[in-house]
Amino acid sequence: MAVEYEGLVDKLIERIIPAHFGINVDESARQNILSVSQIYSKSKPGRSKDWVEDSEKKDIQSTLEIRAASEKFLSKSYFELKKHSIDE
Repeated sequence: MAVEYEGLVDKLIERIIPAHFGINVDESARQNILSVSQIYSKSKPGRSKDWVEDSEKKDIQSTLEIRAASEKFLSKSYFELKKHSIDE
């Protein structure tokens, strides 16, 4: 299933888990998902840290070369995948 990154947690709760996996997301499960989503997924065991949105920062820091390479090598497959996203 193709899923756009933006709004991922809400999509998990509202659509992916119930519709794709057939699992009811009650309030307890919803709170657990929201809680887990606040932890940085690449933290080392025992050293968890809060997740902070950094997409805009990474976008600003990217070079013209990185942007050009992304456009050249990734844009076609990205837009093809986006056609099959649950958002479409």
